[in-house]
Amino acid sequence: PLILTHPADEHLRDWELYSAPQCVHMQSSVFDCARELGLEVIETKQVNTAGTLNWLRTHGASMAVSFGCRSIFRKLFLDAFDGLVFNCHSTDLPRNRGAANFTWLVLHDEPNVYGTIHVVDESLDSGDVLIKIRRSRESKDPYPIDFMRETHLVTLEALESLLDHIETGAELARIPMDLEQGTYLPRLKTEENGAIDWRWT
Repeated sequence: PLILTHPADEHLRDWELYSAPQCVHMQSSVFDCARELGLEVIETKQVNTAGTLNWLRTHGASMAVSFGCRSIFRKLFLDAFDGLVFNCHSTDLPRNRGAANFTWLVLHDEPNVYGTIHVVDESLDSGDVLIKIRRSRESKDPYPIDFMRETHLVTLEALESLLDHIETGAELARIPMDLEQGTYLPRLKTEENGAIDWRWT
């Protein structure tokens, strides 16, 4: 396995946000994990470049799994993996496509948490769904970090299922998204949009 991520200085804001005591389980960075597991890391501002793809090919990468990537994968990248590019998403796709999922889930008083894995295409959160796991939300009055913690557990379960299918060669049904029934959520910035008026819920 290899890790491809945005430059370390672009992680600084995330680390500051996760420094709160209630975020203790989030305080191990992707760089910490890579060191612990002995994995190589490449930092790049843009995944859709020949240089990035050459690095991945040189290191024998044959598929890609995305977690919160800040870039939209383009044809060059998708073709390099023959379509074996997957995204882990934290909502009931095609509902709540887009970003800032955990904050929006609080605002919408979502009763469930989801671990969804879909095929990546050239649009945003629109490729065929392969795995979707739903669990009832445990937190009574959740903050975004509560959704994040619970979602990570079901996402891990979904990812293990994906890897099991790949390892055994078992097929996964591809379920096309009905985007006309979907919704899209815009990205938020905590410093500007983080205040929640609980009268909205």
